Amino acid sequence: MVTIHLPIKRIRLRIPKDLYQEPVISRLVSNYGLTVNITAAILGANAVGDSWFDLKLQGKFIASEGIVIRAITG
Repeated sequence: MVTIHLPIKRIRLRIPKDLYQEPVISRLVSNYGLTVNITAAILGANAVGDSWFDLKLQGKFIASEGIVIRAITG
C-alpha cells in the first residue's frame, strides 16, 4: 500500500456579509477536491462585521497561490 501525503495549509477565511448566502466552503470541496476542517469560526449574528473561519485545508491544489479567492468568486 502506498501512502500519499497531500499538502496541508491553515488559513483564516473572512466572508463579507454580501457573500453569506454563498456556499463558500462547499466550493472549496467540490471545485478543488479539498478536505476542509473548520477549526474555529464566528458566524452571522454573532459577528461584528464580516464572518470568519479558521480552516485547515488538505489537497493537491492548495499549493497554488490564490486558490481560495478563485474558489469563492467562481
